[in-house]
Amino acid sequence: MARQVAERSRILPRPDRAPLPLKPGDRVDTYEILEEMGAGVAGVVYAARDPERDGKVALKLLSASHWGGDRAVPWKEVLLLRLKAAAELCHENVVTLYDFGEFHDQVFVVTEFVEGTTLRGWLSEKRRSWREVLKTLVSAGKALAAAHEIGLVHGDFKSQNVLIGLDGRVRVTDTAMAMPVHLSPEQIADEAEDWHSDIFSFCAVLYEALYGEAPFAAATQAELRAAMREGNVREAPQDSSVPAWIRPLLLRGLKGSASQRHESMNVLLARLEAGEPIVGSKIGSYKVMREIGRGGMGVVYEAVNEAIGKRAAIKVLIPQTSANQDYIRRFRHEAQAASTVKSSFLVDIYDYDQLPDGTPYILMEYLDGTSLRSRLLEWKRARQKPPLREILRFAVQVASALPCRPLCADSSQRCWRRIPPTGPRWIWCEIGWNVC
Repeated sequence: MARQVAERSRILPRPDRAPLPLKPGDRVDTYEILEEMGAGVAGVVYAARDPERDGKVALKLLSASHWGGDRAVPWKEVLLLRLKAAAELCHENVVTLYDFGEFHDQVFVVTEFVEGTTLRGWLSEKRRSWREVLKTLVSAGKALAAAHEIGLVHGDFKSQNVLIGLDGRVRVTDTAMAMPVHLSPEQIADEAEDWHSDIFSFCAVLYEALYGEAPFAAATQAELRAAMREGNVREAPQDSSVPAWIRPLLLRGLKGSASQRHESMNVLLARLEAGEPIVGSKIGSYKVMREIGRGGMGVVYEAVNEAIGKRAAIKVLIPQTSANQDYIRRFRHEAQAASTVKSSFLVDIYDYDQLPDGTPYILMEYLDGTSLRSRLLEWKRARQKPPLREILRFAVQVASALPCRPLCADSSQRCWRRIPPTGPRWIWCEIGWNVC
């Protein structure tokens, strides 16, 4: 049903009645109106009390005025189908949909109440670094990717529909109620849309958030449509601090032809999270050869000093973590802690420095082998129990690799939880447990 909803989302005829004006104390179904929070062409948003949850919720009463066109399919039927599909969407970056229904021949939608601001408000509060912007929008993009996975196209991704809560969590709202602002060329032409349209809108929002201006320069609507159709994106501002590797990803997402954009939202997000593609480049005297692993904090590459034929591993923070000073401190601490302890069971640290864009990296000993996680997965796939003798051998090696008594003055010492069993030499990291 979700895919059918996505395909029919554009055919919403105009109803003949506007939402009723509501005042504090009025009820919509079981919800008590507290106050009006905002209004626009899409409808009116109220703060309301949910007696069942005994808490505040957001209630949106949809306006009739913005559903355009005289189409054959009843507008409420299609909207309610979309809402039913959106109710299946459960993701930390999506505003939770609690309820929806009809009220005086209109449609109301009840969601969680988010204390915070919109992306537009967040950007206007102070100057944001490109890393902060990228981290925030990637979180929002994950909401779009989750919607696509159940066959639902947002169709109205814009800065007003991205909420940043006081808890710092990014949430996307109005997943089922498209009123497009950053229209893709196919939406302008009223052609069938799919996830590629969301990719276009996402890249338009990200472009404007990073560079402070819309991606297309035009004096008239006709010029704007031509620029979008041809993919003529304006040049980046000369004083921009946004690294060059991001722009090609945005340009691809803003292509006039949907088929020329990124294959999926997940693919685009993976490219943004990976950071600057450094394979083939040189870091110091080492040439980066290939990616050999990644996690929630960084990416590890194999590198070679071609002059002396020496291999090394380079761990680089991804943009989302390099935007956080706490992560940077912990990453630096990893290098400092590992370099102060000499042991045959610890990976040697050669250097700690920054890439030209300021991203921290650690240059360290390269080891052939695998991780304990991979070894455990191999046993699981083979439906085998891990041999007790081998597990005990690993445990002894781990214990031997944790000589942190001399460092107990710093109670924050923590140790790496991913251990390559074929090469028993361990590295300090920010993840794990206190072993002092």
